[in-house]
Amino acid sequence: MRTLKITCNHGWTVEALRTYERTLQTVKLRHRVMAVRLVMEGQKGVDVARFLGLHRDRVSTYVKNFTIGGMEALLK
Repeated sequence: MRTLKITCNHGWTVEALRTYERTLQTVKLRHRVMAVRLVMEGQKGVDVARFLGLHRDRVSTYVKNFTIGGMEALLK
């Protein structure tokens, strides 16, 4: 299995993502941002999925959406 990588962060840093995820009221949206942040920190997608209680394909989709369209695509 290949490692997930975020090739375009759209100006978001790990610290900014951590701050933003704390402002989200919906757990589902918070998990999306948290998944992206953890991958940016170097965690494996499988480990992120296990930690958040998600399927690994879901984490992969979140990373792909963020890489392509930024925060707007991630939260859509």
